[in-house]
Amino acid sequence: MSRSPDDYHAGSCHRHFFSLEILQRLCNTLCNLSTVAKNDRVKTNGLRKTTRQAITIKINFRPQKTICTCYQMLVATLSVRIELIATMKNRLLLTVGVLLASFLVSISFHEAKAQAIGMQMGSMREMYKEGMPAVFAKLKSLGVTELEGGAGRGNREEFKKLLKEYGMTLVVTGVSFDKLENADSLKKVIANAKDLDVHYVVCYWIPHDGDNFTFADMKKGVEVFNAAGKVLADNGIGLWYHAHGYEFRPYEGGKGTMFDYFMENTNPAYVNLQMDVFWMKNPGQDPVALLKKYPTRWKSLHLKDRRIGSVNNLNGRQDKETNVVLGTGDVGIEAVMKTAVGLGIKHFFIEDESTRALAQVPQHIAFLKSIKY
Repeated sequence: MSRSPDDYHAGSCHRHFFSLEILQRLCNTLCNLSTVAKNDRVKTNGLRKTTRQAITIKINFRPQKTICTCYQMLVATLSVRIELIATMKNRLLLTVGVLLASFLVSISFHEAKAQAIGMQMGSMREMYKEGMPAVFAKLKSLGVTELEGGAGRGNREEFKKLLKEYGMTLVVTGVSFDKLENADSLKKVIANAKDLDVHYVVCYWIPHDGDNFTFADMKKGVEVFNAAGKVLADNGIGLWYHAHGYEFRPYEGGKGTMFDYFMENTNPAYVNLQMDVFWMKNPGQDPVALLKKYPTRWKSLHLKDRRIGSVNNLNGRQDKETNVVLGTGDVGIEAVMKTAVGLGIKHFFIEDESTRALAQVPQHIAFLKSIKY
């Protein structure tokens, strides 16, 4: 299985980060060059000869699939060539060149740090009655470019056609635990993923009895994920687990929590995670601290905020109406986003399970766009 961009360690990011300091130095250099160029005249045999200086300044960000950046920069190539001709009659050309270069660099930096906006399809469920084309049109108008989910009970071929028509990417689709533990079902999971052209599948739940999640349940989960993850990886598909918080219980004879056991005993080559920041906050955990503790294991985020005053629990359950507009709850979405982007995480999916989802989605997006990285 070839490595995906997500598999590369975030430690390489700093080599590709184009900082504001570098931009400032470039602009200062150009300004200094303009001053020098105006005065750079020499006399030879009583005649004035103009010294022409051709200065090439290049800033290159090579488009490589394997590069991530501290601010998840858009990987692009910018090459600015400025020829400074030190003659009085070309002062205007010189000035225009300097200003144009500065503008292009600033635009490149601004675009490079923009984050792709993803949507968990369930957040748009209230629109399904209007038909999938209407859903895609709405998502397009909101600036959504990545999706999590699938056609569901709808028309698969229509769904695939709409993805192409609206220029969207289906990044990941869901899979149930029972399909992962059955060899024949797993073959169908692989066929489904390839048909939809997705490179990741995500499992949202380890089955257990009511609210009684036991260590035996966790050990079985680890065993199934490692085995299924290897088969999936051999077929070019990554497996993510989406924890819901019940994993943070301590267990007899162990150190830490069952979540710690999961992280220590699953093979990163076959199993990684999708962090639902709501469900990390719900058991009393700090999403930012978890991102930093396991910086290479988180491959995507579900973005949900939780109403201030909600009571924590270890059951993986919460009133759906506690889903509030991003930035207004107790999760700390801005700090989460800045940390995640800094680690090189590239997929962020808005999820809203409340009855207000359709009305809140534009507000979620507006908040994400307001974050200054």
